[in-house]
Amino acid sequence: MSKKSLNIKFLPALILFFVFLILVASRADALVKIVSTYIDMLGNSIYNVGNLNSTGWINGTNINGTYYGDGANLLSINTYNSTYDALIGSGGSGANISTTTCSGTDKVSAIDNATGIVTCTADSGGGTTTVVVGQPVVVRQLAQLSTNNNTVWTDTDLQFSVEADNKYTMLCNILFRGDVATTGMAINVSANFTSSNVNIMYDTWSSATANVGFSATAFETALVGTGSGATIIKPNLVVVDFDTTSSGVIKIQIRSEISASNTIIERGSKCELYNRTAYTSTPISNATGKYPATSYQDADLSTTSNTVWSTTQFNFTLDTDKTYNLICDILFTGAAATTGQAINISSSATTSNVNIMYDTWSSATAPVGFSATAFETALIGTGSGTAVVRPNLVIADFTTTSSGTLIFQIRSEVSASASTIKKGSTCRLYDMT
Repeated sequence: MSKKSLNIKFLPALILFFVFLILVASRADALVKIVSTYIDMLGNSIYNVGNLNSTGWINGTNINGTYYGDGANLLSINTYNSTYDALIGSGGSGANISTTTCSGTDKVSAIDNATGIVTCTADSGGGTTTVVVGQPVVVRQLAQLSTNNNTVWTDTDLQFSVEADNKYTMLCNILFRGDVATTGMAINVSANFTSSNVNIMYDTWSSATANVGFSATAFETALVGTGSGATIIKPNLVVVDFDTTSSGVIKIQIRSEISASNTIIERGSKCELYNRTAYTSTPISNATGKYPATSYQDADLSTTSNTVWSTTQFNFTLDTDKTYNLICDILFTGAAATTGQAINISSSATTSNVNIMYDTWSSATAPVGFSATAFETALIGTGSGTAVVRPNLVIADFTTTSSGTLIFQIRSEVSASASTIKKGSTCRLYDMT
């Protein structure tokens, strides 16, 4: 073989060698495909990262967390981060959201879908969620609140946003105490919206042991208790029924009855707000473990008969093989302090394990209680607050073995003397199965 032919034979190899040297010199990161695996010129595997494009570079693929391709060059992944973060937000798959921690009890309230900016807003004890019919919004007092001022009102955490042209019932259980037994708690139900058909009931204390009630038909009315349990926490009950013609906020405010003597609302006090706008005579929603079937008395019901039962709007459909718990907050008045309210609960369903408790009044200020272990048992109070609205509490727990209907009835204790159940009275039936 001649020298010339030898040179010609090795010419292609020499050309490939020089091309290789040029590639190494100009682009150490060049890739060569070997079977189904790509390696760089340092011999490090990159494991099936994708096909080479027409220019010989990986396009848009992250290679071993070290390199990515932009269609023409292999670039450092750090360059990718700084170059393409903006594209992810403005022209890519979404906003570039940096880690944001809201301070204190603030909560994330908005995320801008273009810029990714996170907005934090303050969280409060007040319920601002729209009230769903049949499903109450519940707020609680987040921390103990004390005041010794008997002229200036102090806002509590017990407040709600309400909407225009709706009907609401608010039930509040307030835990309170005073510096001394002769220091009562005054409340004010404040509202900055236009309203109608307002009824407020405040059940509190005139001493450490004696109960007293107050009622009003307008917001911004001071209702002043004159006693407390001193260091013993006592319950105050507030029930408010009202209609709205504009939106706004309703809130409970407190002050002391006596100057320089503390009245204290304890953490854990709570209010429930029910929207009864769509309520007819049928309980709202089904009784479930989460939400009760809720029934309202949407007009005053009065009777002067002490023998004939009058049916209220607290009537519920019962399913078979269920365990139910019924809780009723009954607002009532009597023609005289010596006229009590009798109640009767009946059920057409077959039941067992029945327990009924009725907490009512033997006079204008003295509470009295009754209980029964069967339906169709008359439980009879002997007193009322006359024109002052007082609360009756009814709790019934029972199990069904067939389906049927539960019916709640009232009558007067005294013939020809009226006993009235007031608009805004509420019953909730829970399925505890």
